[in-house]
Amino acid sequence: MAVLGVLRASGLLDRVAEYPALDARRDKSHGFEPEVYVAAVLFSHCTGGASLSDVEALGEDRALLELLGIGEVPDQTTLGEWLRALGEPGGRALKELNRHFCNWVLREAPGERWLYGGEEEWFFDDTQIEVTGRKFEGAAINYNGDLALGWQTLWRGPLIAECSLGGQRDVGECFTEFCEASATVRGEGRHYLYADSGSSDGAGLETASGHFTRHSISYNKWVSPLERIAAGLPESAWGEGSMERWRGGGEHFVEYGWLRHQPEGCAGPRLYAVLRHRAEGDMFWQYCFIEVEEGRGDTPTQSRAAFERHRLKGECERRFGEVLIDMGLHRPPCQSLAANDAWFTLGALAYNVLGALKLLVLPERDLARRPRTVMQRLLLVPMELKRHARQLKAILSVWEGRLAQWRALLAEWLPGHRLRARAG
Repeated sequence: MAVLGVLRASGLLDRVAEYPALDARRDKSHGFEPEVYVAAVLFSHCTGGASLSDVEALGEDRALLELLGIGEVPDQTTLGEWLRALGEPGGRALKELNRHFCNWVLREAPGERWLYGGEEEWFFDDTQIEVTGRKFEGAAINYNGDLALGWQTLWRGPLIAECSLGGQRDVGECFTEFCEASATVRGEGRHYLYADSGSSDGAGLETASGHFTRHSISYNKWVSPLERIAAGLPESAWGEGSMERWRGGGEHFVEYGWLRHQPEGCAGPRLYAVLRHRAEGDMFWQYCFIEVEEGRGDTPTQSRAAFERHRLKGECERRFGEVLIDMGLHRPPCQSLAANDAWFTLGALAYNVLGALKLLVLPERDLARRPRTVMQRLLLVPMELKRHARQLKAILSVWEGRLAQWRALLAEWLPGHRLRARAG
């Protein structure tokens, strides 16, 4: 019912009918409406489903289907055929559907629940979906030597705004495509982009500067010119050093500074925050670089602050585990690349539905909850169905501490339902 409330309030399922590419039927009088496919996949993902067979299993819960107004759900064969029939046009329609939903959620959500210092945080990265066998179209050997599909994503705050599953597509191509697709929602507000070294070529840096007011991009490719510049900086360019705990648990002596360098493909020099570090007993410095927007600063203290802000990217990267593990997106279900892309887009949309519940309904203490926790503590609750006076009543056993959230949800999004506390 919580998921249904989100979908009704946002008008998501009603919007499905606006995209002819999502209806692959030749005879519109037979078969499932596209809204049924979308709803079935979303409800399955939002309650722990991870495969086509899990979607089919929803059909066994007649009480659930009656409450949701769905007479029947497609079996896994029919669902697979629909995913394959969507092709690229249907995949684009699902991405636009997800884009509209994200915009609705973040318009409705209070800014203090998802903005950081008044800025929209954006995050671009890809993750590798490893596969086995030769049955997955588009799979290729990745940089780790594994057969995989690359899943590129652009996040807006805590939600997945853009995504694309493909072979080892050029990351820069996806980055530019995503930035252009989401340009209208950024508007004139303040926004901050985190990205890793996959977006650090000249074209990526130019794209970041053109679309985001502020950014920081890891730079650990083509670093030889930067290391030569850093090694030639005078001692006065480095700030006061300090001991910091380094990766692996050891402590390194660290100093911060700035430098400029013009990578190939850039119209002019770019600004880099740089740190040099070495462990006790090491003879030579090692360097780390991040590229930032012009005007960020020129003092070592400001360089340290730039690195501290960029380290927040680690929290963004952690969300991939939530999507792939909690939402069951760790293995593509089909041979077709377009079908798998559609499946992952629906999985991202389901992740955003749970994110909407956290941003719009749950108390602040629940904002950091993983999707699996939201499923177990909010969505999956004991229920008893009773028929009385030609009505079907659902009696939910809700924890007393959640009554306020349930009352607010049903009152605003499902006004036809009532929630009453029962004694005993």
